[in-house]
Amino acid sequence: MFRLAMVTKVKNVKELESDDAISIQGDYPKQNISPRLNVNDLLKRKEKAEKAERITNILIVSGVTSVILVILVIMNL
Repeated sequence: MFRLAMVTKVKNVKELESDDAISIQGDYPKQNISPRLNVNDLLKRKEKAEKAERITNILIVSGVTSVILVILVIMNL
């Protein structure tokens, strides 16, 4: 049973390496379309996530600040 699973996995890897649509290493990386994740794509995703978090943090801080100001104004009346 285990041996059958290993053979299937090796066969899939060999098929993957021989597939023309997937290039593991090529002369011109822009021309090779690969379903693998690209480091640049991951960095762009990270930057987008950080920007969204930054905007959320600014909204939270401004909301808390405005609530504190309202409470201070009400207490001083």
